[in-house]
Amino acid sequence: MSKLPGLPSTPKASTPPTAAPNPSPFPRPTQPPGSLGALGARFGAKAMWEIVSMTDALVSFDLASISDALVKEFGLPSDVPPVEAFLSRLEKDKPFAETLRARLDESWQAFNLHGAFLVYNWRDELKQAVNNRLLSVKEPGVYTRVRDTLFVLNILGRARTSLLLATAPLALDRPFLTRSLVCDDVRLVKLARQRAFTVESLIEQEPEEFEEEE
Repeated sequence: MSKLPGLPSTPKASTPPTAAPNPSPFPRPTQPPGSLGALGARFGAKAMWEIVSMTDALVSFDLASISDALVKEFGLPSDVPPVEAFLSRLEKDKPFAETLRARLDESWQAFNLHGAFLVYNWRDELKQAVNNRLLSVKEPGVYTRVRDTLFVLNILGRARTSLLLATAPLALDRPFLTRSLVCDDVRLVKLARQRAFTVESLIEQEPEEFEEEE
């Protein structure tokens, strides 16, 4: 307001109203409470996990399944357990190992496989889980046990942990060959059932005992 007489007062400048901020049409999502459970409550906490089979058509690979075939195929001595005799010969007889490697590579290439395959350690817990699932849908609790020598050796020698790559190099070392693996990939299941195999029960049934009447 002017302090001089006769002059009109100067109106005070008005401040424009401040517009309320518009809410963002894309609000930042908040993490749901307890989404990680007890794991998220501690920084650096360790989680235990494992890969298990997702289907029920299983094929297994182990040296015990081909022990008789190893004796006939490679002329192993009969006074030593077949698996141990085979592994010892691989370790001590380099020409034998190289000849076998060439045969296995040729056999593997003939399968014309591509990509990757999940494999699992053949454990009693996995057998029990698959057996329970099959029984719940009234299917027989069985699996396919591969008995083709070259096929079994190729799978055991090329699988790494839980993954088998079609391009994986062959390893004929004892730690690889002494594993017991199982796979549910339809490609390997189909190949296995075109070769020597047997159908085995997942859980061996204990014979019932009957009391003799006196």
